[in-house]
Amino acid sequence: MKWFQRINNIRIEKKIIIMFAGIAVAGVLVSAVVMGYFLEKTKNKTYYEIAHSLDLLMQEKHDALETVAYTNMLSIASNADLIEALKSGDRQKAIEILARVEKNLEANTQFDTFKVHLHTKEGHAFLRSWKPEKYGDDLTTFRHTIPWIVKNRKPFVTTEVGKTGMTIRGIVPMFDSENAYVGSAEFILSFDSFVTWMKEKEQAGLLVLMDRKYQILPRKSDILLGHYVLSQKTYDPALLEAAQKVDIDSIADRPWFTDGVYLYTMVPIYDFAKHKIGWYLIGKDMESVNAIVRDAEMMIYTSLAMIVLLLLITTVISVLVIRKLVLKPLGAFQSGLMRFFEYYRDNTVILKPIEVVCEDEIGQMAKRVNDQIQTMEVTLKNEERVISESSRVIARAGEGLLTHRIKAESENRTLQQMIDLLNGLFENLEANIGKDVNRIVDTLEEYAHCNYTHAIPDATGRIEKQINRMQEVITQMLIQSVKSSEALQGSAVSLSQNVVVLNRSASEQFESIENTFALMTRINETMQQNMQKLQIISGQIETVTRSLHAGEQLSDQTGVSMASIDTQVEEILQAIAVIDEISFQTNILSLNAAVEAATAGEAGKGFAVVAQEVRNLAAKSADAAKSIEEKVQNATQMTQAGKEATQKMLEGYQKLKEKITRTTEEIAEISDTIKVQYRYIEEIYVAMQSIRESAQNNREIAHTTEEIAKATSTLSGEIVTQSQKSRYDASLVSAKGCSLEMS
Repeated sequence: MKWFQRINNIRIEKKIIIMFAGIAVAGVLVSAVVMGYFLEKTKNKTYYEIAHSLDLLMQEKHDALETVAYTNMLSIASNADLIEALKSGDRQKAIEILARVEKNLEANTQFDTFKVHLHTKEGHAFLRSWKPEKYGDDLTTFRHTIPWIVKNRKPFVTTEVGKTGMTIRGIVPMFDSENAYVGSAEFILSFDSFVTWMKEKEQAGLLVLMDRKYQILPRKSDILLGHYVLSQKTYDPALLEAAQKVDIDSIADRPWFTDGVYLYTMVPIYDFAKHKIGWYLIGKDMESVNAIVRDAEMMIYTSLAMIVLLLLITTVISVLVIRKLVLKPLGAFQSGLMRFFEYYRDNTVILKPIEVVCEDEIGQMAKRVNDQIQTMEVTLKNEERVISESSRVIARAGEGLLTHRIKAESENRTLQQMIDLLNGLFENLEANIGKDVNRIVDTLEEYAHCNYTHAIPDATGRIEKQINRMQEVITQMLIQSVKSSEALQGSAVSLSQNVVVLNRSASEQFESIENTFALMTRINETMQQNMQKLQIISGQIETVTRSLHAGEQLSDQTGVSMASIDTQVEEILQAIAVIDEISFQTNILSLNAAVEAATAGEAGKGFAVVAQEVRNLAAKSADAAKSIEEKVQNATQMTQAGKEATQKMLEGYQKLKEKITRTTEEIAEISDTIKVQYRYIEEIYVAMQSIRESAQNNREIAHTTEEIAKATSTLSGEIVTQSQKSRYDASLVSAKGCSLEMS
């Protein structure tokens, strides 16, 4: 179908010209075929009418011959002298009378090739005018008509075969004055005069053919045409020569036949008993026949030329009218659409409405498109504002600021859903994290450097509040650690000073050890509480992480929605392809209908107009489908841009997730530090247990007690040094009511 693709890619104007040229060529070809058909049909009809007229003429002339024979035999049979001679048997008198009668008939009739035959009442020959010397033979032995006339005694005319051949015979009974039957008179006509008359008047040759099976007396001089004998003396030699080459029986039942030289037609000849005894074979020269046909051909050729000229004029006028009424509005429509598409791609282009040059379907469509262009212009500007504001808000969120919202609204339901989801996401993030993620990061970085004096001001998010709470707890823990270490250091010094009087002050030392053990128990419990609070903070950070994961899922759902839009756009493109195929099939059907209408001639003109309109509508439908397809493809590009924006938002979530992960790791480091401190305190607690056990038996283990006192002094110094490295605000603990009383 490469040729169709080439045609499909050319301009509409050329398509219309090609279409009309094809219609014109098809019309010429169809007209030529139809005219050829009518020419052949006219030729055959002309041949038939000529042959039929010759048949009718032959039948009329045959009837005229019979009428002449009947009239003449009545005049002969009514001659009283001839009746008297026949009754008396006076042949000489009959010869004289018959000679006068024949002379009178020759003078008053156009036929001069006739004979008269008188019969006796017994059916014997009485007088033959052409051969008087032959008489007395019994005619009833080989003639069917003689016994009938003898018996019925009624006149009749028929074609009959005698010994001399086939002739037209009229037989009338003869009665005397007393009405007694005395015999009959027979008037015999040959076909020669009629053959001459046909040649002169109708320019046609005539051959009278007799079937040989009815021939009574065959002769060597007989002229044969198959099994037929020529029953005439005068004939056209050329016609006879041509007819002898024709199979008479094969053309007998045809209305006409031609061998290229003559046009033949045949009329059957019946005898008295209704037997078909022969044929009139009429041959008319084809030159004279074709002269008549040529007149009809000239009319047909003239009609064909007029049709061709009319098709050309109609094609040119149609192309000019379509160019004026269809192509020009389509051009304006196309220019307007192209300007709109340029505006759609680049908003710097000045958007102008489509020029409406007419009020037909194209004009109405242009008005509708102008309305849509205005609507889409407003929509595009609104969507650009929405996308710009969304980008700004997402950029601020990427910077850590979660208080910004998308305030613009869109008529696009999908885009509005995305706006609502983004605003809901940012509200959720602000409620769970806070207004500014940067403040949280800065505070956690200070905590990582053991600076616990920083707090998040005006904390609103759950994570911000928990971090501030964590600051209070850590500060409380540090104050308690300093106090405990200082108390432990003082106890160690006191233990070293009094070690020499250990035995004496054993009881006092035991009480002091008990107090110290109680204090260490409380410190141990406090450290356990700190560990539990760190676990709570970790759980809260996990909650923030889950919220962030929910935001990622919402973004994924937005991407899925964009993919669904792509799928629906693909389905729209498939529907447009079906419309284009229907338009193409409609165009093919309308072209076939136009061909059928052209074949129908005058009766199909109205249907041809309808077919043309259907074809125009099919072309318009294909153009509209193509325009819609371009718009849908542009919508697909916008959807792709939305998907890219969603992907960027997901990347922002990933970055935020990484920052929260780093925060979690830093909190984990703080937890590890507290665990180390807890381990140190636990070791002190174990040592105090040992001191307690040793105090019960201090007399035996004085040396051991001294070593433990030294270790305790060293350890307490390390604790004080470690506590002094951390910065905190003691007033925060007293202001919040978080101070821990020392025992």
